[in-house]
Amino acid sequence: MRKTYNARYSETFEIEFRRHEEALLHCVDRIDEHLLRCRNRLNDYKEMFSNLVGLNERLANLRDDPVELRSHVDSQSLMT
Repeated sequence: MRKTYNARYSETFEIEFRRHEEALLHCVDRIDEHLLRCRNRLNDYKEMFSNLVGLNERLANLRDDPVELRSHVDSQSLMT
């Protein structure tokens, strides 16, 4: 009787463990995906900022007033 109970308990525990393990792995995969997208957006931002700096310098060379550029990333703009 006790062995049967322990075997059932062990089987139930293993099923629950596997279910939670799969859920956690899914969460980690989603976090990885979001981090990769965030990195790509930051790279896009850096490239655009570099292009804007170049355009700003060209405007200054044409004797036009250069535009002041912010040098920090607004975290809210990354969310859109």
